[in-house]
Amino acid sequence: MTRRLSGIHAAWHFWYAVIFGGESVLRKVGLCGIHPLTRRYMQNDCKP
Repeated sequence: MTRRLSGIHAAWHFWYAVIFGGESVLRKVGLCGIHPLTRRYMQNDCKP
């Protein structure tokens, strides 16, 4: 893996962690399903 590809991989991993880490925090607060791509999957996990 070249240095450039390694940097791109690290950037994708960072944003993945931010998006899905933030989603789990929002779920704990009660705002589950905020992210449009995960809203349909998270609806069953929400407790009103």
